[in-house]
Amino acid sequence: MAAAALAITLFDLQGGIYIPPVDPAMVVATVCQKAVSRLKRHFPQLFALSNPGPCNLPLEIILMIAEYLDKCALISLASTIPYYMERLECKKRIDLYLSFLLSCDIPYHHVRLVMNRHFYGPEHGLPLQALSKRRNYTTLKHRIKCSVSRHACIFNDELLILTALSMTQLRGDLVSLKSHVEFSGGSICEHLTFLQESPACIPIPFPELAKKGSTSGPFPACEPIYGSCTSCPTDYNITMNWQGVKKGYSIEVLVYRGLGDCRTPENWYWRNTMARWDPSEQSRSAYSPHNPPGSIRDKWNEAGGVAEITDGAWRRALQVAGLG
Repeated sequence: MAAAALAITLFDLQGGIYIPPVDPAMVVATVCQKAVSRLKRHFPQLFALSNPGPCNLPLEIILMIAEYLDKCALISLASTIPYYMERLECKKRIDLYLSFLLSCDIPYHHVRLVMNRHFYGPEHGLPLQALSKRRNYTTLKHRIKCSVSRHACIFNDELLILTALSMTQLRGDLVSLKSHVEFSGGSICEHLTFLQESPACIPIPFPELAKKGSTSGPFPACEPIYGSCTSCPTDYNITMNWQGVKKGYSIEVLVYRGLGDCRTPENWYWRNTMARWDPSEQSRSAYSPHNPPGSIRDKWNEAGGVAEITDGAWRRALQVAGLG
C-alpha cells in the first residue's frame, strides 16, 4: 500500500524555515537558509509553484529531503511510523540501512522508492539504476586493490541485489592477500561465521576461504565455492583466479540478496538481511521455503536470461559443511 501524502506548508521565519507537525507521519524540523538553498537545488519543483500553498509530498520524499538536510542543518525529525527516524539530531538510524560488503549501504526509503516506481509508475519513485554503486580503493596495510560494485534487478515483484567484490594484492603477495581476507576482507552477511552452527558468533570474513587455508601456506586450489545463509535470503559464491606470478591470485566474491517487495522495513526479508541473528526470528527454510539455498542466485540469473539451476551445487556445499 502506498504511503499517504502529507500536506507540508513552508513558512518563512527570520531564522530559517519551519515545517509544522503533520499527520500521519508528523515531521518536525527547523532548517537554516543554507540548507533550504540545497533543498531548492535538489527539489526545484517544490519551489516553482505559482501559488506558494501546501505541497503534497509522500512520506518517502520527506525522508529523502531529510537525507539532504542531514549535515547539522536538520535539528530534529520525528516520525510515528516504526523503524523510520525518531527525533535525531544530525544522525540517522542504523536500522534504516542495509549494510553490504565494505560499507556499501542502501537506505530503506531508497529501495521502497524503487519498488514504488515498479508498482505504481515512473512518477512515484526512483529508477532501478539509483541503487547501483561502484567503489575502487587500495588498502594501506596489505596493499590490496579492491573493487566493490552493487547491482539491482526486479524479478517477480521482488527486489534482488548483487554485490560483487574483487581483491588483488598489488605485488602478488599471497600471504598479504590471505591476511587481508581473514582479518579485514568483510563478511558475507551478519550470520556467517567460522562456527556456522553458532550464528551468534562475531562475523568473520569469508568463512569458507579461511577454513580451507592455513596461516602459513597458500590458498588451496579449488573450484568456485557456493554457500548460503540459513538465516537470511543470501546466497554467495567465491572464486579464486590465478593471474600469473606477478599479480598472483585474485579473489572474487558474488553475494546475492533477496529483499522481497520492500513494502515495510518490518518485512522478514529486510529485517533478516540487515540484522544480526535473533533467536526469535524464523529461519530461512521455515519462513521462506520457496527460497531454498541457491534460489536467490538462480532468480538473478533467470532475470538476466540465464537458465542455470545451482540447487545441486548448493546442496553438496551444505552437506560438506555439515548443514545439509
